[in-house]
Amino acid sequence: MRFSGKVAFVTGGAGGIGFAVASRLVEEGANVVIGDIDGSAAKAAAAKIGGGAISREYNQADPASVREAIDFVVKEFGGLDFAVNCAAIGGPFASIADMNPEDTSAVVSINLTGTINCLKYELLAMKKRGAGAIVNIASTSGLRPNPFLGAYSATKAGIIAITQVAAVEEGPYGIRVNCISPGPIDTQMMHEKISREHIASITPNRRVGLPSDIANTAAYLLSDDAKHVVGTNIPVDGGILPSQGLEIPE
Repeated sequence: MRFSGKVAFVTGGAGGIGFAVASRLVEEGANVVIGDIDGSAAKAAAAKIGGGAISREYNQADPASVREAIDFVVKEFGGLDFAVNCAAIGGPFASIADMNPEDTSAVVSINLTGTINCLKYELLAMKKRGAGAIVNIASTSGLRPNPFLGAYSATKAGIIAITQVAAVEEGPYGIRVNCISPGPIDTQMMHEKISREHIASITPNRRVGLPSDIANTAAYLLSDDAKHVVGTNIPVDGGILPSQGLEIPE
């Protein structure tokens, strides 16, 4: 198994994309710490996955909580090789004029500031290891912003930018940082905004993306197959981005 003996930290791992990523990494032999703000859900996810999965409750908006979570990973397994930063919230579907400032602050603090907090302590741990690979989960909303999801779109654009910065800064230390931008994925967050049927109808391959589609791409980016892939953002959207503005034939 290509990840045998490797140690990974997956944020937002209790469900959706994070759960799929954690499951895939364990299947390939990694020891995985599932981080989530919902400790009970993280524990249940680790039990369901089994193998080398354990859990850790943390709050990525709190730098001290993130530091303690990474310290926990290192204490349990001796170091950190991989990280996949999935944790995020969508926020309410509202115009910028109507957006509640508290909601805006929550989206920014969890999605963008929280990802930066995670990157900081993951990178410090990997530098001690002398190598590592990180995948940040952004969104196609960060490439083509969605009206009425302004704060969410802005944070995802920020994640793409910070990925490139970290990749350039940390490449000389043997650490690769890349990004995935999912399109609509069949998770609870998508269900809150739009129907499966509508998404399938506007997607060139006429299917809704699955969490496993993102897990497959993350596994590739973490592997040695991607050892010369650095600072890259990969859209995984079934072709929605290039098709927007074009008529899709029946």
